[in-house]
Amino acid sequence: MRMASAALLLAVLAATPAAAQAPPVSADAARVLLDQANFWMTQNQPEQAQLALERLLRLEPRNADALALQAQLQADRGDRGGALASLALLRQLRPDDPRLAGIEQTLRAGTIDPAGLAEARQLAREGHGVEAVARYQRLFRGAPPPGSLALEYYQTLGGTPGGWDPAREGLAELAANPQDQRARLAYFDKVTLRILKFQVSSRNSVRVKYG
Repeated sequence: MRMASAALLLAVLAATPAAAQAPPVSADAARVLLDQANFWMTQNQPEQAQLALERLLRLEPRNADALALQAQLQADRGDRGGALASLALLRQLRPDDPRLAGIEQTLRAGTIDPAGLAEARQLAREGHGVEAVARYQRLFRGAPPPGSLALEYYQTLGGTPGGWDPAREGLAELAANPQDQRARLAYFDKVTLRILKFQVSSRNSVRVKYG
């Protein structure tokens, strides 16, 4: 039933002219809603992200950035039919969108165990970074982190002993995609925070040395 509904929705959207689907929406309003969705994703709050995306897609059903993020959310929670429908529309709008491959990778990898993912996130929130990283890695079964979880994984990895360099490399690779604003923001935030911590540590060392 879910597959049929998703396919019907896709057919309707594909057949209906974009101008007839929704009244015009300002670029600023669309950007605000997309930024909200990205923010909630960085906070590991997919339900809130989905609410923002639903509002945006009611206004702009063919917003490629919103469709890409929605497809990733759908793939994460095991809604394969919904993810495929969103992917098909995204592919129709942007056949060369680099996010297509990452979402398809998530679908091929199968659904991530939600209980295990909740455990990894809880460990990370409580400051048990090493245990959280180990739990993430068990979820990934030796494969690279899927696109939707790569950001939070590398953010967690970066706070563990010896984890900064691989985390920085992973975040840099994600941030290289100009359409992944979440990853770009997280990368620059992480690097800036690292620099600030180094500066504070250096000043404290000077005070201890010279009184």
